[in-house]
Parts: sequence; C-alpha cells; structure tokens
Amino acid sequence: MKSLVIALLTSVLYFSSTYLNSQSIETLVLRPGPEDGFDAEIRTDISFPIWDNDDFIANAWTAGGNSFFQRSLIKFDLSSLPPGSVITNARLSLFCNTTTGHHQLHSGENSSYLLRITSDWDQYQVTWDNQPNTTIENAVILPQSQSQTQDYPNIDVTDQISFFAQYPEMNFGFMIQLVEEEQYRAMIFGSSNHLDPAKRPLLEIDYYPCISPDTCFSHTFDEDRLTADFFLSQDSGSTYWWNFGNGFYSDIPQPTFTYQETGQYNICLTVSNDCDTLTNCKYINVCDLINSDFTYQINGSLVSFFPSINLPGATYLWNFGDGFFSYIQEPVHMYNSIGEYEVCLTMSNDCNQVQFCDTVNIVVDGSEVITNDNFISVFPNPGKGIFIIRKEYSGIYFKNLKVISKNGNVILNSGNINSLKNNKIEIDLSSESNGIYTLQIETDKGVIRRELILLN
Repeated sequence: MKSLVIALLTSVLYFSSTYLNSQSIETLVLRPGPEDGFDAEIRTDISFPIWDNDDFIANAWTAGGNSFFQRSLIKFDLSSLPPGSVITNARLSLFCNTTTGHHQLHSGENSSYLLRITSDWDQYQVTWDNQPNTTIENAVILPQSQSQTQDYPNIDVTDQISFFAQYPEMNFGFMIQLVEEEQYRAMIFGSSNHLDPAKRPLLEIDYYPCISPDTCFSHTFDEDRLTADFFLSQDSGSTYWWNFGNGFYSDIPQPTFTYQETGQYNICLTVSNDCDTLTNCKYINVCDLINSDFTYQINGSLVSFFPSINLPGATYLWNFGDGFFSYIQEPVHMYNSIGEYEVCLTMSNDCNQVQFCDTVNIVVDGSEVITNDNFISVFPNPGKGIFIIRKEYSGIYFKNLKVISKNGNVILNSGNINSLKNNKIEIDLSSESNGIYTLQIETDKGVIRRELILLN
C-alpha cells in the first residue's frame, strides 16, 4: 500500500532520555486515500465485503424494519516509520462524514470504542462473520458526540501505535464499534475512500528517529605505560560493555584500566541503545618504554647487527651510514670500502621512538676493496648451483676465495687458489638454500666482492 507521507521537523524543550537530548523530534503524517487506504465496513445484515464506501462508522440502526449492527476497520501502513524509532505521541483525527449515504449523522448515545485488532484481515474479504479479533487492552473511548457533525481531532493512540512500531508483524489496525450496540445510535466519520481529502482519517506520529550507537573509541596511556584511559567518540548509548582482552570487563562508559603485563590486547566495546546493539574491537599494545642500544660483530666487511632488546610490536630502522638502510630486526650489512661509519638504529612502538648511534670501523686485512668490475667475471649469475669465476686481468694474484651467507656465515672457503686452470675456478652451491650470497676474493691488490644469486 502506498501512503501520503509528509515529514515535519519541530523542536522539543525536554527529553526524558539522555540518549535523546541532542535530537529533534520528527512527525510522520499519514493520510491515505482511495488508492492506498486499507479500510472496510462490516454489517450483520450484509454477507459480502464492503471496502469501497466513504464511511468509517459505528452504527446500530434498522433497514426495512430489520435491526443491524455496523462496525468499521482501518489499518495504517507504518513502513515509512524508521525502525527503532522512539514514539512520543500519536494522534488520530476523525472527521464527520457530512455527505454520508446514511440519512443520519452522529446520533443517540453513541460513545464508541476504538479497539486494537489482534488478528489479520483483508479489506476485500472481511465480513461480519469472519471479522478479526480485537482486544479491550488500551482501548480508546470516543465520548458521546455533542453535535451531529462533531469532528474528533487528536485522539491519543500513542500506546497502540507504539505497539505496532515495536511489533510490526502485529499491526492489524483499529476497529470502531459502539460501546453499547443498541438501536438508533451512530458515529459516522469519513473513510480513506472519501472524495474530500479533508474528511479522511489523519494519523500524526511524533518520534525520535533511531540512531545507531557509536562504538568508536580511543585511548591514552599514563606515565607507567600500563594504565590505559578509554574515551568514547560520542556518548550515544544506554549501556556500555568493555572487554579489555584479558578476562576483565567494565560497564563504565569511559573506564580506566591497569594491565599487569605488557602485550597486545584486543579491546572490544559493545554499545546498546533503543535502536541497536553494536560491537567494535581493535588491538592496543601495552608496552615498555624502549631503548635502542645495539651491538655488532665484524667479519671482514660484513657486519651483523643486534638490538639490545627484542620487543614485540616494535619497528626497527637501521641507517648503516653508507647510504643504505634496513627494516630487519637483526640485519647483516656488507660495506664496500674500509673506513668509519656512523650506524644509527631507530626503534618505535606505541610507547615512544628512540634512536641510538655508534661508530663501526671497517678494516679488511689491511687491504682496500677493489671496485674495478673488469678484474673478474661470474657466470651464470643467477645460477642453479654451479658458478664459474674467471680472472679477466692477468696482473692480479688470487690468494683466497670465500662465499658468505647473508647472516655472515662462511659457507665456502677455498684456501690458497694462486694456481687457476685456464684462469678460472668453479664453485658448487647446489646444497645451499636459495638466496643472495657474497663472493669475496682476497688478492694481492685488495678484496674483490660480488653478489651470487642462487636459484635452485
């Protein structure tokens, strides 16, 4: 069914709920017409459905000398009411049908019930004999009319509409019937089929729209780095439930909690209000204040670095002083020239960021590193295990050949290789893991280094 819906915005001065303090009240206006209305009449003397008349009527009269009783049913489509809305007031206005087909208007001692219907019905099929059930609970009594054409504006139906909003599957509408169904009593209003829109039933609902709870939160640490203060982004709930990730909980909106141990904790906040219940989780690191001291071991031009502490959740940034950097916790770096290098380690975690620098002095057996790429050639490179090193310059004398892994281990040491067959030597790394290795050849003119890429 379609409904004529008009959204009105008014302001309110007082709210009974803290959650609603910052909200404005809205009004939903429903006034269905012939195309989208859902109403019908039922009579004791008529066995077929009456769904197209323009009366919304409670009546006890005679026709052709025979007595009959008459009731009417109406249902409003509340689907345009936002789910979870908090209804503050609902008003039904009924208007006398002064153009009714009945010869009488309001008549007699016509006090009437407006009852909540409790079972389903169809306007195209309902009759007196199959009429739906009703309940007297929260029934509205329309007092006896003071004139034949009296309108009944602003009938309070807040309880009924609130029930329908909370249980939409139970929205079966209203039935009007006389309190005392005795002859010559009538209360006659216009139905949604009335040609004059001003005569049709009018339902106005004041409500606070449902706003889902905000579960966003932040935290700060006290100086001890173990005590966390938690803050809500917005106080939008009725109840709060904090899970601190270690078996402890709190229902305080913005709690403070002290952890006994460092570590990573999954913090979950569950917020409930009249609209919904939502949960948001995120990890926090409860950590020690860090320092970034480090030690190192020199093996020729290869240097292995070790931070003084291994801190979970920390990040490491090494500056080796020669233009190269690493984010590895314990890196191994190869220097291409002898000399002094200032190496700096910057460590960061959720607590702080600190830097420590130290000087590394590279001396390779008193010899300088040869940077001339034309002295030797290596092929294939990358290789699957067998590498051939050829001496391309006859004026150089090979003393020793080593292959060193990235962690600084010497995996091959050929010893004295001053005599080469056809100026070349073959090495076999097929038993080693894939990766990058350093070839280091000591000569009478210095040290030659090349990278070997092993791809088995």
